[in-house]
Amino acid sequence: MQKKYMMHYGVNAIHAIEENPYVLIDITYGVDFKKIDKMAMDLGLPYNSEKRIESGIKYGLILATYNGHTCTAKENLIQFVVDMLDVTSEEISDCFINLVGRNQIVIEKRDDTEWIYLYPFYKAEQNIAEKIYMLVNSKNTKKIKNFKQEMKKQEKNLDIELSEKQKEAVEAVNENNVCVITGGPGTR
Repeated sequence: MQKKYMMHYGVNAIHAIEENPYVLIDITYGVDFKKIDKMAMDLGLPYNSEKRIESGIKYGLILATYNGHTCTAKENLIQFVVDMLDVTSEEISDCFINLVGRNQIVIEKRDDTEWIYLYPFYKAEQNIAEKIYMLVNSKNTKKIKNFKQEMKKQEKNLDIELSEKQKEAVEAVNENNVCVITGGPGTR
């Protein structure tokens, strides 16, 4: 068990887990939901309890993060939880409301799709967007004057010849505070 959890619950940690084994979803990386779910069922938690459904929702979102996603489409998450827990979409929707109210998830509507985030991932993405916005709108203090001439000098000094796409990428870095360049080294 993680120290943070033990410090939070102290001597009541075992009791807290027995009361709601799903708390392990929140404190343990790579947890086996099926084992925790079986433990909860063996302890007599109702099959369609809010604790179970809410933990199933959070578990689905955690799995999405393992694949590099900070959010997932609401309809996909609902289907995942329905398939995993054999509960109704109405029961899941009720739990969305509870989780939003406790700041454990965020629902964001973009175009015609609702996206669900775990709250910390939403805040992290929001923070990154704010920092990028600040960078984009800041003065470019690294810009090299006479850039094309300087680039030719460096190619000669380093005995390399950049492709046109590589030159465009390097020039974009010079001109902008923020650039996203995709592709491996030498990609044309």
